[in-house]
Amino acid sequence: MERIAIIRSAIEAGRRRGGGRQANWGAGDDGKANKAAATEALKSLAAPRNDRSDQPPSICLQTLDRAAQAALEVLVARLAAFTLDAAEQRRAGGRLEFHDLLVRARLLLRHETHGAAVRTALRERYQRLLIDEFQDTDPIQVELASLLGCDDLDRASAGWADTIPDPGRLFFVGDPKQSIYRFRRADIATFLQARDWTGSQPQGRIEGLATNFRSTRPIIDWVNSVFGQLIQPVEGSQ
Repeated sequence: MERIAIIRSAIEAGRRRGGGRQANWGAGDDGKANKAAATEALKSLAAPRNDRSDQPPSICLQTLDRAAQAALEVLVARLAAFTLDAAEQRRAGGRLEFHDLLVRARLLLRHETHGAAVRTALRERYQRLLIDEFQDTDPIQVELASLLGCDDLDRASAGWADTIPDPGRLFFVGDPKQSIYRFRRADIATFLQARDWTGSQPQGRIEGLATNFRSTRPIIDWVNSVFGQLIQPVEGSQ
């Protein structure tokens, strides 16, 4: 509050002609102290963000951060409402898109009343699931596979990584270096997590395919040499 009062006095003084003169800050040492305090307060308002964790950002930046956060929350809420409303309109009009089908399938398999019966019926019909090009699988598709690959009918509320699939029911085939569908929510981190999840199962097994039947040796050597330098292991990415 004291800083705000000083800043207000600085603003009022600035409105008057010649308001910045020393005489307008008071007499003697008190006047000099008032002017110095106002100067420092104004500097703190416009000070740039400091990377040092022990120094908080300026008042202006704090205010801007809060305003940006509030605006972002409103924007995200409106986008979410718009997205859900558009999806419901597509459903009502019988014009579902590919992603809508995934979402509706997940809702059905996780339905509190009918989900268990649906999962049981599908598990009896599809006793083996082989998903090719698994590097292009999005999180919802992995969740669908886990729901159909697990016989624990009480896991409808669990995340897919917490389920335990039946031995021999799920097979995934994929190459993380071929993942090119990020724009369609194919996340390489999901592939890596599913690979680790599969390998951690009591009877889970990961097999590496290292033989190339499509290219000649000179092409293979060149590709390995060039991309061995361009593509480096990154935790949670590749």
